[in-house]
Amino acid sequence: MEDDDKLKELFSDFQPDLSSDFQFMKRLERNMEAVELVKRRSEAVRKRNKIAVVVAAFSGFVVGVILTLLYPLVRDTFSTIQFKVPYIAMNPIAISGQVWVWICIALASNIIAYNAYVITVSRLSVRETI
Repeated sequence: MEDDDKLKELFSDFQPDLSSDFQFMKRLERNMEAVELVKRRSEAVRKRNKIAVVVAAFSGFVVGVILTLLYPLVRDTFSTIQFKVPYIAMNPIAISGQVWVWICIALASNIIAYNAYVITVSRLSVRETI
């Protein structure tokens, strides 16, 4: 009960200033316009990123298909690669040439897709997608 009396005593002298209805509405409209601007901007950024992801996926897919079609030409080159660790007495690690080719195809596709995404995002301004 004492706590209630203390709270009442604290707030007894509190007289907040109430602004006029016109000022309140003006400030509310300004805040609502700001919210709309943020919504439009975030929607534009979302649209830009979707376009960039589609371009990146398509370019990565195309590069992967092209490199897969070139697989027979590259297979023999990668079949001779071996890792040798100096100063350690062990046999060289030989990994199948097919594995190296598929690793290179995957790396090339991913690098091309990432670069396509970055270029697309940088070329599309947010204003173009609004």
